Amino acid sequence: MEEVSSSVEAKEVLQLVGQTSLNLKGEKHPTVKRKQNTSELLAGTWVHEEDSLAVIEITDTTFSFVYQVHVADKYRLHIADELTQFINPDTRAKYLVLSNQADTLYDELNGIDKHTLSLTWFPTMRAHVYKRVSH
Repeated sequence: MEEVSSSVEAKEVLQLVGQTSLNLKGEKHPTVKRKQNTSELLAGTWVHEEDSLAVIEITDTTFSFVYQVHVADKYRLHIADELTQFINPDTRAKYLVLSNQADTLYDELNGIDKHTLSLTWFPTMRAHVYKRVSH
């Protein structure tokens, strides 16, 4: 590894890799946090807000519907930036495309954080809200 030549460069390098909470003068600075991408936020087990027996389990490549602890359907997960068969291509949103040998399902990702997931199913336009139970 090359030696950093100036204190400004050293400070920037340390902040970029997020390995310090102090600058070179000893002043406190927040550590750099990496922003989670959509698939990382989706990963986990989610329980439907209105029906606690309805669960979805998501990994970076799979989306499984579970009902009463039995896997009902398992799909390959793809995250898309447009869904032209339902939505104007100029609309900025994230969509989940779920596919298996028998079917393809489409959802709009209305919102997600570490506790709540909101989806709208196409073409019915029915919204579903889930709460995270594990990551």
